[in-house]
Amino acid sequence: MSDVIQWESMETLVDEWDGLIKSNPTANIFDSFEWQQATVLACCESIIGQNILAVRDTDTGQLKAVVPLSINNGTASFLSDYNTTDFQDLLIKNQTAENTWHQIVDYLFKQGVETIDLISIRDSSNTVDEIKNLEQITPWRVEVSDWDVDPYISLPSSWDQFLISLRKKDRHELKRKFRRLENSGEISYPLFDNDTGNLDEALDQFLNLMAQSKEEKAVFLNEERKHFLRILTKSMSEKNLLRLFFLEINGVKVSTTMSFAHNNKLYLYNSGYDQEYRSLSVGLLLKAQNIRYAIETGFTEFDFLRGDESYKYHLGGVDRKLHRFLIKPS
Repeated sequence: MSDVIQWESMETLVDEWDGLIKSNPTANIFDSFEWQQATVLACCESIIGQNILAVRDTDTGQLKAVVPLSINNGTASFLSDYNTTDFQDLLIKNQTAENTWHQIVDYLFKQGVETIDLISIRDSSNTVDEIKNLEQITPWRVEVSDWDVDPYISLPSSWDQFLISLRKKDRHELKRKFRRLENSGEISYPLFDNDTGNLDEALDQFLNLMAQSKEEKAVFLNEERKHFLRILTKSMSEKNLLRLFFLEINGVKVSTTMSFAHNNKLYLYNSGYDQEYRSLSVGLLLKAQNIRYAIETGFTEFDFLRGDESYKYHLGGVDRKLHRFLIKPS
């Protein structure tokens, strides 16, 4: 028998949503209720009235999956802005469950949706094979394209092993840059997490350094996105998932990174630095220090997230593909 698929109010799903996260070892930080909630609150100030597509077991009523979608002008797409959310997907209790996307797509088309546009789905997701298969078993048209890449590192057990894993030139350059940094003054790497510091002050410092580092980052940080980050960091800090690092030279904060910890992985979300200290490679070296922190803290993976910036590969990043799917009825 088919599952029950229906739109449900977001505020009623909190506890069950967390249950899906805990039951799914492949769930990532962007699947979390807190992330989707921040998306809604940044634009609408309240999750009341925001509906989420839910899949429930017909017999027990148990929540099996959620897929945060929005529908605009006949197109269904993921709820979160892909500029702030690196990858998105169906959050499902049983990753081996088949036919879920078939049911969801069929439901949406029957609701009058004309196109389903799913952006930034990871290559490792079961969604990839299931949606590709739809064209073989349905009359629907499925267009698949490579959307972007998601470089990552499978972390070794020590910093020395990590250094050995780098290309010889990258390893020597990294060591040289660290020596130059250490000769420039007193170096420290303060970390803001749930147990330290003032979040509002730390976030202001992060946003200032982020805006200073590149013009496109300053443009990116409009008021809605700043609001999003304030909401997100507060909820993530409360759950001890936020890692906000700074690099200080002689007590001056010169670079910063914002990362999130989830399921033994550390996700490097964004960063910034003071252009006056660019010659000291303060942006790159703080990211390298983040990798060292992740190794020494016991994380198994460091995810650079979406984008093919060269520094990711100098630090050992290996690509995973992110896909886009356009689904239309024939």
